Amino acid sequence: MKVVSQQLVSKNESSGEIIENDTSVPHEGQLVKLSKDGDTVLHIAAAGERHTGFVKKLLEQMNKEDLAIKNNAGNTAFFLAAASKRVEIVKAMMEKNEDKVKIRGDSDMLPLHKAALMGDKETVEYLYDATGDELLDDNDRFELLLNLVNNGLYGKF
Repeated sequence: MKVVSQQLVSKNESSGEIIENDTSVPHEGQLVKLSKDGDTVLHIAAAGERHTGFVKKLLEQMNKEDLAIKNNAGNTAFFLAAASKRVEIVKAMMEKNEDKVKIRGDSDMLPLHKAALMGDKETVEYLYDATGDELLDDNDRFELLLNLVNNGLYGKF
Protein backbone atom coordinates (compact mmCIF):
# COMPACT_ATOMS: atom_id res chain seq x y z
CA MET A 1 0.00 0.00 0.00
CA LYS A 2 2.92 2.32 0.57
CA VAL A 3 3.71 2.39 -3.17
CA VAL A 4 0.10 3.05 -4.11
CA SER A 5 -0.21 5.86 -1.55
CA GLN A 6 3.01 7.46 -2.75
CA GLN A 7 1.74 7.40 -6.31
CA LEU A 8 -1.48 9.11 -5.30
CA VAL A 9 0.39 11.84 -3.49
CA SER A 10 2.61 12.48 -6.50
CA LYS A 11 -0.44 12.38 -8.82
CA ASN A 12 1.44 10.13 -11.20
CA GLU A 13 -0.87 8.61 -13.83
CA SER A 14 1.62 5.77 -14.37
CA SER A 15 0.67 4.37 -10.96
CA GLY A 16 -1.72 2.06 -12.77
CA GLU A 17 1.35 0.21 -14.02
CA ILE A 18 2.46 -0.35 -10.44
CA ILE A 19 -0.87 -1.88 -9.46
CA GLU A 20 -0.89 -4.03 -12.57
CA ASN A 21 2.66 -5.31 -12.14
CA ASP A 22 3.00 -5.39 -8.36
CA THR A 23 1.58 -8.60 -6.96
CA SER A 24 2.48 -7.51 -3.42
CA VAL A 25 -0.69 -5.38 -3.33
CA PRO A 26 -3.48 -7.94 -2.97
CA HIS A 27 -7.08 -7.07 -3.82
CA GLU A 28 -7.88 -6.80 -0.11
CA GLY A 29 -5.13 -4.19 0.26
CA GLN A 30 -6.96 -1.89 -2.13
CA LEU A 31 -9.94 -1.92 0.21
CA VAL A 32 -8.04 -0.86 3.33
CA LYS A 33 -9.16 2.44 4.77
CA LEU A 34 -6.16 4.73 4.45
CA SER A 35 -7.29 7.98 6.00
CA LYS A 36 -8.82 9.07 9.27
CA ASP A 37 -11.95 9.74 7.20
CA GLY A 38 -12.16 6.06 6.27
CA ASP A 39 -11.24 6.56 2.62
CA THR A 40 -9.90 3.68 0.53
CA VAL A 41 -7.48 4.10 -2.36
CA LEU A 42 -10.50 4.31 -4.68
CA HIS A 43 -12.12 7.07 -2.59
CA ILE A 44 -8.92 9.13 -2.68
CA ALA A 45 -8.32 8.59 -6.38
CA ALA A 46 -11.96 9.22 -7.38
CA ALA A 47 -11.98 12.54 -5.53
CA GLY A 48 -8.73 13.65 -7.17
CA GLU A 49 -8.50 15.84 -10.20
CA ARG A 50 -5.93 13.93 -12.23
CA HIS A 51 -6.41 10.28 -11.39
CA THR A 52 -8.64 9.04 -14.22
CA GLY A 53 -6.15 6.47 -15.53
CA PHE A 54 -5.35 5.30 -12.03
CA VAL A 55 -9.04 4.85 -11.17
CA LYS A 56 -9.57 2.80 -14.33
CA LYS A 57 -6.68 0.50 -13.38
CA LEU A 58 -8.08 0.11 -9.86
CA LEU A 59 -11.52 -0.72 -11.23
CA GLU A 60 -10.04 -3.49 -13.37
CA GLN A 61 -8.80 -5.15 -10.19
CA MET A 62 -11.94 -4.65 -8.09
CA ASN A 63 -15.20 -6.50 -7.75
CA LYS A 64 -18.54 -4.88 -8.48
CA GLU A 65 -19.35 -4.92 -4.75
CA ASP A 66 -16.18 -3.03 -3.83
CA LEU A 67 -17.74 0.15 -5.18
CA ALA A 68 -20.34 0.02 -2.39
CA ILE A 69 -17.75 0.63 0.36
CA LYS A 70 -18.51 3.82 2.25
CA ASN A 71 -16.15 6.10 4.12
CA ASN A 72 -16.88 7.45 7.61
CA ALA A 73 -19.11 10.19 6.17
CA GLY A 74 -21.24 7.55 4.44
CA ASN A 75 -19.98 8.31 0.94
CA THR A 76 -18.96 5.80 -1.70
CA ALA A 77 -16.08 6.52 -4.06
CA PHE A 78 -18.73 6.95 -6.77
CA PHE A 79 -20.37 9.72 -4.75
CA LEU A 80 -17.00 11.47 -4.44
CA ALA A 81 -16.41 11.01 -8.18
CA ALA A 82 -19.75 12.73 -8.86
CA ALA A 83 -18.42 15.69 -6.85
CA SER A 84 -15.02 15.72 -8.58
CA LYS A 85 -16.19 17.17 -11.91
CA ARG A 86 -14.55 14.23 -13.69
CA VAL A 87 -17.32 12.64 -15.75
CA GLU A 88 -14.77 10.15 -17.16
CA ILE A 89 -14.34 8.64 -13.70
CA VAL A 90 -18.11 8.54 -13.16
CA LYS A 91 -18.57 6.73 -16.48
CA ALA A 92 -15.82 4.21 -15.73
CA MET A 93 -17.39 3.41 -12.37
CA MET A 94 -20.84 3.08 -13.94
CA GLU A 95 -19.43 0.52 -16.38
CA LYS A 96 -18.25 -1.51 -13.41
CA ASN A 97 -21.48 -1.23 -11.42
CA GLU A 98 -24.45 0.79 -12.64
CA ASP A 99 -26.30 0.37 -9.31
CA LYS A 100 -23.95 2.88 -7.63
CA VAL A 101 -26.05 5.72 -8.98
CA LYS A 102 -28.74 4.74 -6.45
CA ILE A 103 -26.55 4.81 -3.32
CA ARG A 104 -27.07 7.96 -1.30
CA GLY A 105 -24.22 9.70 0.44
CA ASP A 106 -24.02 12.25 3.23
CA SER A 107 -27.19 14.22 3.94
CA ASP A 108 -29.13 11.46 2.13
CA MET A 109 -27.96 12.98 -1.16
CA LEU A 110 -27.84 11.10 -4.46
CA PRO A 111 -24.69 11.39 -6.60
CA LEU A 112 -26.84 13.33 -9.09
CA HIS A 113 -27.58 15.94 -6.43
CA LYS A 114 -23.91 16.20 -5.51
CA ALA A 115 -22.92 16.85 -9.13
CA ALA A 116 -25.65 19.53 -9.38
CA LEU A 117 -24.48 21.08 -6.12
CA MET A 118 -20.96 21.27 -7.58
CA GLY A 119 -22.29 22.93 -10.74
CA ASP A 120 -21.02 20.19 -13.05
CA LYS A 121 -23.34 20.28 -16.07
CA GLU A 122 -21.73 17.35 -17.92
CA THR A 123 -21.88 15.00 -14.94
CA VAL A 124 -25.43 16.13 -14.09
CA GLU A 125 -26.60 15.31 -17.62
CA TYR A 126 -24.93 11.90 -17.52
CA LEU A 127 -26.20 11.02 -14.04
CA TYR A 128 -29.73 12.25 -14.72
CA ASP A 129 -29.98 9.87 -17.67
CA ALA A 130 -28.46 7.06 -15.61
CA THR A 131 -30.56 7.72 -12.51
CA GLY A 132 -33.93 7.75 -14.22
CA ASP A 133 -36.91 9.70 -13.03
CA GLU A 134 -38.48 6.73 -11.24
CA LEU A 135 -35.75 6.80 -8.59
CA LEU A 136 -36.47 10.43 -7.73
CA ASP A 137 -39.24 11.32 -5.32
CA ASP A 138 -40.79 14.79 -5.08
CA ASN A 139 -38.21 15.95 -2.53
CA ASP A 140 -35.37 14.73 -4.78
CA ARG A 141 -36.80 16.62 -7.74
CA PHE A 142 -37.15 19.78 -5.65
CA GLU A 143 -33.57 19.51 -4.36
CA LEU A 144 -32.29 18.92 -7.88
CA LEU A 145 -34.14 21.93 -9.23
CA LEU A 146 -32.88 24.08 -6.37
CA ASN A 147 -29.26 22.99 -6.96
CA LEU A 148 -29.56 23.58 -10.71
CA VAL A 149 -30.98 27.08 -10.21
CA ASN A 150 -28.45 28.01 -7.50
CA ASN A 151 -25.55 26.93 -9.69
CA GLY A 152 -26.76 28.60 -12.87
CA LEU A 153 -27.49 25.32 -14.64
CA TYR A 154 -31.25 25.55 -14.89
CA GLY A 155 -32.30 26.20 -18.49
CA LYS A 156 -28.93 25.14 -19.90
CA PHE A 157 -30.02 21.62 -20.78
